[in-house]
Amino acid sequence: MSHFTSFEQLQHWLDKRGLFHMDLGLERTDKALDRLGLRNPNFAVAHMVGTNGKGSTTTFLASLCAEHGAKAGVYTSPHFITIRERIRIGRDMLPPTFWVEQANLVMDTTEDLGLTYFEFLTVLAVQMFATTGVDAAIMEAGLGGTYDAVCSMRRDLLCLTPIGLDHQAVLGNTITEIATDKAGAMRKDMPVFSAPQVDEAAAVISQRAATCGARLHTDLPPLPAHSSPSLAGPHQQTNARLALAAWNELSRRLHIAPDTTKEIRALGTAFIPGRLQHISGLHISNNPVDLLIDGAHNPHALYALQKALPAMNFHPDAIVFACLKDKDMQTMGPLVRSLTHGPIIVPYMDAHERTADPEVTARHIGGQVQTAPGLARALEKAAQSGGKVLVCGSLYLLSEFYRLWPDQLDTTPQE
Repeated sequence: MSHFTSFEQLQHWLDKRGLFHMDLGLERTDKALDRLGLRNPNFAVAHMVGTNGKGSTTTFLASLCAEHGAKAGVYTSPHFITIRERIRIGRDMLPPTFWVEQANLVMDTTEDLGLTYFEFLTVLAVQMFATTGVDAAIMEAGLGGTYDAVCSMRRDLLCLTPIGLDHQAVLGNTITEIATDKAGAMRKDMPVFSAPQVDEAAAVISQRAATCGARLHTDLPPLPAHSSPSLAGPHQQTNARLALAAWNELSRRLHIAPDTTKEIRALGTAFIPGRLQHISGLHISNNPVDLLIDGAHNPHALYALQKALPAMNFHPDAIVFACLKDKDMQTMGPLVRSLTHGPIIVPYMDAHERTADPEVTARHIGGQVQTAPGLARALEKAAQSGGKVLVCGSLYLLSEFYRLWPDQLDTTPQE
């Protein structure tokens, strides 16, 4: 049966599902994957769970797979311009016609289940990866861990990236509560690799592993000598080491011998947009601008950004910042203000119903702060303050940037 005749129709149907509609539980995804025969797929599965660093760790691991000749399916969120960014083979998006064909197959089997937006995309990703014959799938959690839809399938390993405060309305108000939800993704005998965690999260992870019988590894391997991860910032060293730990496990399952030369090349060429992405050579209103783009949208990520800027010798003359209204701006405001001695411009984001009121955000930041009706005007104001501009905050703000400069969405890292 042809439920969708075009990619645009599929996208419209997904939009009506509600991007942020949640109905916690695994029953629907369990049934969907059972009907498709994909609960126990014929490829290896690595599950990425945590607050920050999931996308970067996924990117490093996908690059390690590619360099060693393994075909890796990559499932991430959110997207910047098109949902096709969420389901890829390596760095390559799949054709719109293939999306329609595979979505129709999923709908034929699961239409009565009422899958949410994220559940449908997760099931669709697994279906696409099975059809394209991947060797491994790297699946990034959408939110939390216990009820993440990826938990409905057999997983061969779990990576826990650094856990911090975010999405408190859903996951809990403390690190302990949030870590408890994320650690709920562990299963008996599952290899679990954890990045260094704050004490509260570490205690929860250790207890959960002991209770469920997971095999927890907290000593990450060192990076190969002379390696230099392509993603900027001290925190990316940790993400690269976590990916390397996952690769050591994944390579055994794929019967691939790790190669140090290939590992160095993989870590040195990985790319993901919006993570301390340095863009030079742009002109905004005839002003040459040196841009740094980063999706730091919670306190943990802003602390990492605070450490990364001096290490990169990037001292912003101005900042463009915006976030969603569920963020902890009482904590984040002073952090944003500490990143520059120059002006901070808060634009209105028209792409999202959860956008914070720029005036409210500006009051939390204080100092030389002003608002703008949109990103384009905010960038014009920032460019008048000097050559170095930092754009940071919500990934939806970054989405608006990439709509203005789509060529920056898929590019190689700049020196």
